[in-house]
Parts: sequence; C-alpha cells; structure tokens
Amino acid sequence: MTRLYREVEIRTPPESVWQVLTDFEAMPSWFLGVRRMRLLAPEPAEGAERILTLIHGASHRERIEEWAPEKGFSIRVLDPPFFVREWSARVAIDRSASGARVRWQMDWQSRFRRAGRLFDRAAIFPVMDFVLRRSLEKLRCRLEAAPVSASPGSAGCSIESASNVGLSVSRGLGKVQDPLSVYPCHLPEGT
Repeated sequence: MTRLYREVEIRTPPESVWQVLTDFEAMPSWFLGVRRMRLLAPEPAEGAERILTLIHGASHRERIEEWAPEKGFSIRVLDPPFFVREWSARVAIDRSASGARVRWQMDWQSRFRRAGRLFDRAAIFPVMDFVLRRSLEKLRCRLEAAPVSASPGSAGCSIESASNVGLSVSRGLGKVQDPLSVYPCHLPEGT
C-alpha cells in the first residue's frame, strides 16, 4: 500500500475551509485534473456517492465512507483505474493558531505486484504528489483570496515558495524522502 500525505496551513477559519472542500461541484476550480465532480445524493453524508470526471475524460465512482461536518471526511474509489486495486482518501480539518490546517491522505494498492510497484514509483506517486501539492496550494490561495502564480517571485501565491505544505510518504518501508524534493517540506510527527 502506498500512502501520500500532505498538509497545508490556511489563514482562514476551519468553517470556511469546510464550505469550500464540501462544495464538490466547485472542486474543478482548485483540484488539479478534475473536470467535474457530481454528488449523486441530495446531501453529502456517509454512504453518499459521487462521480469524479478527470480532464482526460475518465470517470470514477466514489463513496463517502466517513463524514464529520467541519472536521473531515473519507472516500473510497469504487471503480479505481485499472492499474490500482484500491484507492481511498481521507481529509481532516483542524483549528490552528493561524486559522485551519488541512490534512489530506491518499492510499492506494497497485494491482500488479512488482511491476505495479515500479510503475507506482516511476509514475503514479510523482504525479499524485504533484497534483495533491498543487491542489492544496490552490485551495489555500483561493481561501486566502490570493491569485495563484505559476512562477516564483511573481505576485500572488506561489507553490514554489510555499513552505507550509508538508509531506510524508509510506511504502511499507517507513518514512522516505520526498521523491521530487523541489519544494520545502517537512515530515509531520507520527506519520
């Protein structure tokens, strides 16, 4: 099982963060690679399902496994991509001195033993690491009402300069270094 963990500090109240995180239809505005997210129930809750459509056209059905208003939720992908056996994510929001801390964890299990682990290290993990890192930075910038900038040194919010996005990785080998090591990061305690 591969685990990708990121966290970000956002200078806004946790209640505001919760509103944006649970406005699933607006998810494409801040989560990289998402074309559309549609809830299949009147309200989000445990057991509710949603359809995630990616920018390349693939769609996946997800079920909300846990739902704790203003604290977090978890999802399980019911029909993951062919190269993955299982895929899930957990999102938690905590109050912090500066506003809110968002913790996002993704777990997935490769379908094809050794070849799957190699593919995971070479492709899946680096891509998902970039997507999650960039998406959390876009979320932070959106909530702090700052434009997202693609390059360091330009006006607005830049992921290249964001030292408040943390990382922890587990592949059954304990803690390992950030494979991209382009951005400042830290390993949160206990992960």
